[in-house]
Amino acid sequence: MERDKTLGWNYNLSYDSVDEIVAPDPSTVTVIWKKPYVEADHLFSPQPGAQQWGLPLPAHILEKAFDENRAGFLELPYWGPEFVGSGPFKLQQMVADDRLNLVAFDGYALGRPKIDELIVRFIPDSNTITASFLAGELDLTVDARALSFEEGRSLRDQWAGGRMELGVGGVVWAQAQFLTPNPAAVADVRFRRALLQAVDRQEMADTIQGGLASVAHTAIGPDQPEWRYVESSVIKYDYDPRRAVQDLQEIGFSRGPDGLIRNSVGEHPTVEVRATVTQINTKAALALADYWQRIGLGTEPVLIPLQRQTDLEYMVTFGGFLVLRGTRLGLQPFLMYHSSRAALPEKGFAGINRSRYQNAEYDALMDRFVVTIPFDERMQVLGQIVHHETDQLPTMRLIYDPEPTMVSNRLKNVPAATPSNIEKWEVSN
Repeated sequence: MERDKTLGWNYNLSYDSVDEIVAPDPSTVTVIWKKPYVEADHLFSPQPGAQQWGLPLPAHILEKAFDENRAGFLELPYWGPEFVGSGPFKLQQMVADDRLNLVAFDGYALGRPKIDELIVRFIPDSNTITASFLAGELDLTVDARALSFEEGRSLRDQWAGGRMELGVGGVVWAQAQFLTPNPAAVADVRFRRALLQAVDRQEMADTIQGGLASVAHTAIGPDQPEWRYVESSVIKYDYDPRRAVQDLQEIGFSRGPDGLIRNSVGEHPTVEVRATVTQINTKAALALADYWQRIGLGTEPVLIPLQRQTDLEYMVTFGGFLVLRGTRLGLQPFLMYHSSRAALPEKGFAGINRSRYQNAEYDALMDRFVVTIPFDERMQVLGQIVHHETDQLPTMRLIYDPEPTMVSNRLKNVPAATPSNIEKWEVSN
């Protein structure tokens, strides 16, 4: 299933390095690799920053359905109310779009959980989440998207019943469109460089994040161990709106007495800036639109409602830029621009490369990186990847976004960021 690129599943590039996977008995999986892969140890493990992971699936439940009806495979009840896994908790009940009721699994490999029952609630509205914590109805956030950093700080200051833990978090970026750019200049790296220079990212960090975050020149930041190996490869674009206008003029645009930017045939181009409706993405997108309007460019902010975010075609057929928040860890921030992950029509628009950036030089660097095991050699390749990204700007990294986890005082042994040691959690009344 993981190797089927037409399924609509988020294809796991790890499997390109796998020769064979066999199950010699019901409790053993053997993976035979045909070449080195730097995240081989993450293939079946939800490790922080892993590019992707997919647990082994039960053939006796899924194989026949996969072979006979792939179009409906992802709609099977196995992926919802009939799910059976091997984790520390069993699914007792699922109420769609509302909650999961989970009970402890006595036979869990790492030992029976110390908590007997968990209720996981799906709450899309951050205001409702905040009110529920203040009312004592919630104990933990387990999704980095539940509350923004700003909302987490506000809740922390009001909430006597718990605390806020900060993890490395993510980075907010604006992906450019390369397959269907509108205006066509979006695909011109000189246009993107000019636009990035028109953005005061330090002001964004100061206002959106209260000065507790910083400008992101690439996904890797100064607080990560790889930074000292790649810093010299990073191309930085300082805020310089005058230079931005000059650069636009050098590629055929002009700025008239009315302050508006026009192309060579006198048209005033408008750039679409889409964003999902999370607070951090919305604020970042509106800030971009404002900065670009200040230099005379037309902009069209578009906020994507939750209902449209599952429409794969809509999510990748924007014309200008798509603002998202993503991880800073592992291969994910860089593998997402590999051509194999491009969300193309022939693949049903599936894939996390929503910009549809396809560059042979970049692919070659990523292909080399994932098979380079010695650390020093791998960091050299990573430096080249970072240089390519910051030079060609398939994405504009904007600001870092620390990841808040809200933890009630009743819970013990819960680490910062997205917690994964659930069998060790304890609760006190």
